[in-house]
Amino acid sequence: MLLGKVMPMFKRRSERGYYLIQIVFFLIFSSSLYALGSFVSVDTWIFKRIPVMNQATLFAQSKQDVSEDTHHLLTSVMPIGPVKDYLETQYQVEDSHEDHVRAVVKQEKTAPTENRASLFLYTTHNRESYLPELGHNEPNLAFSETKNIQSLLPFFKATLENYGFKLYTDTTDIQAVLKAENLTYQKSYDVSRRALNQVLREVPNLSFSFDLHRDSNRRAVTTTKIDGVSHAKFLFVIGQDHENYRANEAFATRLSDALNQQYPGLSRGVKLLGGSGRNGVYNQDLSPTSILIEVGGVDNSFEECQVALQKLAKILSDVLD
Repeated sequence: MLLGKVMPMFKRRSERGYYLIQIVFFLIFSSSLYALGSFVSVDTWIFKRIPVMNQATLFAQSKQDVSEDTHHLLTSVMPIGPVKDYLETQYQVEDSHEDHVRAVVKQEKTAPTENRASLFLYTTHNRESYLPELGHNEPNLAFSETKNIQSLLPFFKATLENYGFKLYTDTTDIQAVLKAENLTYQKSYDVSRRALNQVLREVPNLSFSFDLHRDSNRRAVTTTKIDGVSHAKFLFVIGQDHENYRANEAFATRLSDALNQQYPGLSRGVKLLGGSGRNGVYNQDLSPTSILIEVGGVDNSFEECQVALQKLAKILSDVLD
């Protein structure tokens, strides 16, 4: 009799325990799905903001066959190197960031020359800036996310294109990549090397590559006057910590001499750097016609850099024929 009363009681408790376990498992499963969704969302957020080299976009369809997904592709992926230029050419995408360069020199259009050399422009230390553009006088703080050496690329690119050259440019914010990947400033050349390697793969006939920088020297060293107009001087830097640096040095010397022959004092010459505490390569081991160019110093203005770059473009047109 007693056993008959106890057994249903245990059965009811067992059923309640079973349903309780079911509810607990359901709550755990729902929480897991929510956590997974949050992870994907965060990952996507990070992906959209870190510049990446996306090989698939290089072979995107031409602008005649563009679908409505094109805008999404270009806003969700920020490629570097020649891929970016390819997309902008094919899809005629306008640059969305503010152009801080003031075009002070009238561009004279020249007829494009067939089979002209192809050039790659990039800026390893892309946030190096100029005091006249920043509103303060502290040379050690001459850095900016927006008004910097990279801001000069559109002007220099357009000037060279007017001489018939084929241009590729990289506008990656190298410093943002360093931060995202938890790398030190000394690793800047490792990051910019990715873009240079990429363009060398994708453009087999690439002729020359120029890494533009801003020197830390003051105005007396980095400025000259030509026909009464102040110009930022150039300094050609060659890393000597690789076995073929003499070829890079010879190329830089050729450009420097040509500049000073036509515009005396515009080039400060060629400087060899290497040894302990320095990069000493500057990615120049990848090509004998790859050089680092210091464009003025901390006290120069964009205008002084622009008039100088225009003259450098003319010399390149004369020398690289």
